[in-house]
Parts: sequence; structure tokens; C-alpha cells
Amino acid sequence: MSKFIRGLMSYFFPIEIDGQLYNAPSGVHIANIIILDVVSGCTDAPYYETVKELLPYLEPGDQLKINHAMSSVSLKDRYLEDYKANCKLAHYFRIPFSNYFRRIRK
Repeated sequence: MSKFIRGLMSYFFPIEIDGQLYNAPSGVHIANIIILDVVSGCTDAPYYETVKELLPYLEPGDQLKINHAMSSVSLKDRYLEDYKANCKLAHYFRIPFSNYFRRIRK
């Protein structure tokens, strides 16, 4: 059996984590995986191009959700913007860095 087939087989079989079995992701889950990646900010230009190629093959509702996610600011980018803004202020007012995390409650 080739490495490729072995790799695919392990992808489709259930995954055991801490004694609990979970179904492995498959093509059915691709829309949700894309949304998660886009919303969290774990994407780059080639990923977006792939998503644009796949979009016509997905359900209309999933297409709408993905397009909305792609037109929004990712969580990572929001965090980085807030982090940069508040770290400048924290330094200016000499607030301990550990207090910074207590002040973020959005």
C-alpha cells in the first residue's frame, strides 16, 4: 500500500483524543473548515484563491457564509489591531503588561 493511500485512509477514519472518538473531517465539512480558517485568520493569498475556485461547488448558504467571512476582518487581525493600540497606551501609562489582558473584555 502506498504512502499516499495510507495517508488518505488515516484522514477518513475516526480520530481518538483522550479516549473519545471523533469523526474525521471529510469533504462534507469543507465549508465549515473554510469558514473557521477565514474567521480565525489562518489564511493567505493562495488559500483565498483555492476558496474562490471551490466556491461555486458549495451549497448556496455556505457560499453566503464564506463570502461574508472573507469580507470581514479576521479575529487574528482584530486582536493584533487591539494589541498594538493598547500596548502603545500601556507603555505610555506604564501599566504592567499583565493588566493589559484583564482590560480586554469584548
